[in-house]
Amino acid sequence: MGYRFGPAKAYEVSLRVQHFSNAGIKKPNPGENFMFLRLSLPW
Repeated sequence: MGYRFGPAKAYEVSLRVQHFSNAGIKKPNPGENFMFLRLSLPW
């Protein structure tokens, strides 16, 4: 999910949520959750 803003919508802020698991191959399977916040600027 992201949002572009600024002159000519040159900037972007986005949020990404990601989950990794072992697909139930082994118990327990708590998995790992990651959250990323990104700010993109033009060069």
